Amino acid sequence: MRWRRSPLVLWRAAPGYLVLATVDGHTVEVEGSGAEVWARLVSWITQEQLTAALVGRYGPEARVVSSDVLSLLEALSEAGYVDRDD
Repeated sequence: MRWRRSPLVLWRAAPGYLVLATVDGHTVEVEGSGAEVWARLVSWITQEQLTAALVGRYGPEARVVSSDVLSLLEALSEAGYVDRDD
């Protein structure tokens, strides 16, 4: 499965901080490494690729990061912030 930003989402970022907004006015604030995940969602990418990038940068265990990445992606997808390609 691959993921990417929804082209319908508006967003603004600052170091370590990100705010996303849908066209119907729903917003969410993302902090920490979630902002890095968003930066990597500029084009289609897999959960495994995202996990590898975060493990390479921050060094935690891949299974922990993978679970956190999937949870974030699923929450963003349900809210309409990201698209997924099954």
